[in-house]
Amino acid sequence: MRLKKKISFSKKVTKDATLQAFDLLNGPLIRVHLISYGDSDFTLVVTGHHIICDGWSLSLMLRDLSIIYSSAIKGEMPDLEPAVSFIQYAQELANELKSKDQEKVESFWVQQFQNDIPVVEFPNDNSRPSIRSFHAKRIDAIVPEEIVKGMREVSKKTNASFVTLMLSAFESFLYHVTGQEDLVVGLPAAGQNVEGRFNLVGHCVNLLPLKSKIQPNQPFNEYLKSRKGYLFDAYDHQQFTFGSLIQKLNIHRDPSRIPLVPVVFNVDIGFSEGFNFEGCTFEVSTNPRYFENFEIFLNASGIGNQLTLECTFNNDLFTEEMMQIRMQEFICVMESIIDNPTKTIESLNAITPIEKGIFKKANDTKIPQEKPLGIHECIEENLPTLKKNHIAIVAGDKHITYEELNYLSGHWAARLQARGIKEGDLIGVCMRRTTELPIILLSILKSGAAYIPLDPDFPADRLHYMVEDAPAK
Repeated sequence: MRLKKKISFSKKVTKDATLQAFDLLNGPLIRVHLISYGDSDFTLVVTGHHIICDGWSLSLMLRDLSIIYSSAIKGEMPDLEPAVSFIQYAQELANELKSKDQEKVESFWVQQFQNDIPVVEFPNDNSRPSIRSFHAKRIDAIVPEEIVKGMREVSKKTNASFVTLMLSAFESFLYHVTGQEDLVVGLPAAGQNVEGRFNLVGHCVNLLPLKSKIQPNQPFNEYLKSRKGYLFDAYDHQQFTFGSLIQKLNIHRDPSRIPLVPVVFNVDIGFSEGFNFEGCTFEVSTNPRYFENFEIFLNASGIGNQLTLECTFNNDLFTEEMMQIRMQEFICVMESIIDNPTKTIESLNAITPIEKGIFKKANDTKIPQEKPLGIHECIEENLPTLKKNHIAIVAGDKHITYEELNYLSGHWAARLQARGIKEGDLIGVCMRRTTELPIILLSILKSGAAYIPLDPDFPADRLHYMVEDAPAK
């Protein structure tokens, strides 16, 4: 009970902190809450505006906090690495944007979208609002440890980074869900890494719109190999903002959609590695966002063989239940890759065991009866439940009831049998659409025969040929 109350209260504080607006003019732009559940049980909630920090920065801040805390416990002075000036980083970045090399970076991205700009249509659960909304929810799906280990083995065998492998698997999953061969997936890249300023705190993320062409019959390992080189090129040309690219491209703007990258994928491995709080056991988790720019933002986060799919989605478009299923489908794709990386992308499994059971049940259309009833037998079987004056046929101003239909068709069936008609015979019927036509058709069925419809408007020689060709009695 205490644990439930603790989790509930912690979630409330976290949600309140996330929903509280920041004053960008006066600050502060980072807030810290410490929740105490006793003398040795605490939750530390750190909430920062994206304008001053990113995921890389939060990891650095937690690392420095752990050094300060541990040093205080030991009675020592903390030994922190020198801070990197964000102003200097911003000035150098501005100079790079004016350099000749920037023309090559710009050309790299513009050329990719010169001929076509794919629009990823992830299946909606709800109708799309005419004006784009930002309401979001997050669901977490834990990837089984054996699958994470298997993916790491595939990464080693194919000589591909874990990020490249996960991205290629996700693109294959998107193909199965959308049916689209042309895709664009946004991939956040840390600017600190490319600039060599590994201790820089700030918002340095560049969003890379990665274009892919899925060939369904291509083996996955070959597709993975092609993505390795492309991803290296994308990282080498990452110093070009997403906003600048949108301005350069001739994209039709739709107020109901985000341009170019509705789906973003990120791999965040080792977020809480490399630091320790002296004398404490601790667990680091990321707080869910309640507003999101993108329709889907999937963050694969974890340490070692522990991996969680943190899926933030627009809940005006998608339901929580369906996104849970989608994440399990993505895990199935990973499992299929582990089973055989040489499978074609088309043959990778993206259906969960539960879905297979539902499909099998839905496709089981066998009717448990020895022989299907004919229409004449259905009428006879249901006749007792019908009223005597229940109308069966209407043609112009004439009509007959079911009781009359059953009696008259039985009468004519007896006459046909008296004329020597037996089961399996064929009888030609050349009549116009009056109340008599269905009576005759039912009488033929009751006699055991089958009828051949003959159009009265056909020429006589053609009707004669059809009767002989059948042959009709």
